[in-house]
Amino acid sequence: ELKTSKISKERCRANDASMNKEMVASLDKFYRDHNGWMLPAAHQIYNGDEMGVDPSGTWNKQIGYTNTRRAWHMSDGEKAPFWASVWFWTRADGAAHIAPTIIHQGEEDMLKVSSCWQHNGEPMPEAFLIRQTPSGYQSKSTFYAICEHFLKHAGGVGKDCQATFILMDGHSSHWDAAAIRLLNDHNVWCFFLRAHNSTQDQPADCGPNGMLKADYSKKLAEKLNPSVRSAEFYPGMKMTTEIFNQVFFEAWGEFMGKCTGCIKRAWARTGMWPLDANAENLRAENNQAGATVLGAEGVAVPVAVETKVLMLPGYNPNDPNTQHVLRYWVIEKFQDNRKRDTQAILKIVGAAAERKKAPAVRVPLPPAQEGQPDEEDPMLLNKNQFVSTLGCPMGVRRIAALEACQGAAKEEEKRSEEAKLQNKEKRDQAAGEREKHLHSLKRKFADLYHEDPAQTPESLLNGELAVSLKNAAAALSMKSAGTARKAQLVEFLGSLPDFKRTKLVAEFPLSTPSAATNS
Repeated sequence: ELKTSKISKERCRANDASMNKEMVASLDKFYRDHNGWMLPAAHQIYNGDEMGVDPSGTWNKQIGYTNTRRAWHMSDGEKAPFWASVWFWTRADGAAHIAPTIIHQGEEDMLKVSSCWQHNGEPMPEAFLIRQTPSGYQSKSTFYAICEHFLKHAGGVGKDCQATFILMDGHSSHWDAAAIRLLNDHNVWCFFLRAHNSTQDQPADCGPNGMLKADYSKKLAEKLNPSVRSAEFYPGMKMTTEIFNQVFFEAWGEFMGKCTGCIKRAWARTGMWPLDANAENLRAENNQAGATVLGAEGVAVPVAVETKVLMLPGYNPNDPNTQHVLRYWVIEKFQDNRKRDTQAILKIVGAAAERKKAPAVRVPLPPAQEGQPDEEDPMLLNKNQFVSTLGCPMGVRRIAALEACQGAAKEEEKRSEEAKLQNKEKRDQAAGEREKHLHSLKRKFADLYHEDPAQTPESLLNGELAVSLKNAAAALSMKSAGTARKAQLVEFLGSLPDFKRTKLVAEFPLSTPSAATNS
């Protein structure tokens, strides 16, 4: 029995072998455009990726079984004690010589001491880059620092060196025009892989990430095992950033000693090196674990074949346009009720919740200079990044276009913030004027209907207000009551919040209640 997994509509649409071939063709052209019409060597191509790490690790010790054959591990809480992300580089020749970046939770502009030290009292090596964000995830500012770190430690990278290429996914933090420009100034060229397809075409996601996480979990288990002589911690000990740093540093050393073969296999499986549109992950037969159909909402939906084939509305088996390739195999135990079956499948692929996104617009590139390769006008999404459905090569003109778009977006955001600030100042000023006016009215009311004019307006709104209003209403009901005093009382009542005014006017009616209510 296979375990079911959730899958989004975006990943459903992305799993298409024909799109993989188009991306490989685009990458081939990109390589040749910037490497003297030759494909680069393996040592010229890097893949950078970030991964989230649960500091508590993934334990292998089994303490119980269920009928689903799932192993459980003991934890000291329901959630991770904190969150950390790790960015590291792999190279197509199997190297991982650049020390990783660790991103802890905290203020970006003020590193905590604990983020930079190990539990054993040793500082983290200078080769490691330590950064902080409030969430523990990567941001555009940390990505810029990562690019600086890459240029410093990669070796053989620079204006006078061979072209270097970086493949990475299209996470929003990677679309920083300043960071991409910094790399480009050092003859480093970025290519964004296809959106929602990293499990197929990103080398780091096809082995190295899993190996590094496994090494971390193994090291942590050794540190917590009292039967091991090298154990330094004890079970139940509170996890800290210093403990995480020490365990990860040792796990990275173990990973470095054995990762070459894993990295090479990952690059070959994804077809990123050697560049191959027919690589294992990109072949059509490996891009689907079962047939798919196109649902009524235009969503790729897996066909259930465990017990029967479920045809959704709008599916025509004779129409090839409704076929859609899907890599993921989803098995659902279907009930007899067809309606519930359909809803269950749509829920799996996320068709029930349609996300609203700003439409993409085509961005014209600046005119090409002499010797610059042709580049297709990209589609801009959310004013900050380009659409990378088929991959996105970042040539000189595209970098310039992204800089212009992000610069315009920043200016617009700045104007919006200034407008918000001005509106807030106006609202505060108006609120202050209303408060002064209400205070003035309260003082007038105290002068008119109280023997003690120094009494605070707040007391009038409490118990004594009822007595004052009762006396005022009695005075206003007399024929000798002046129109001016009546008008002042009506104005005061009109300045009160609705719920207080309604209650008081109903309890102590004036001779002209409609006037008070209308105020």
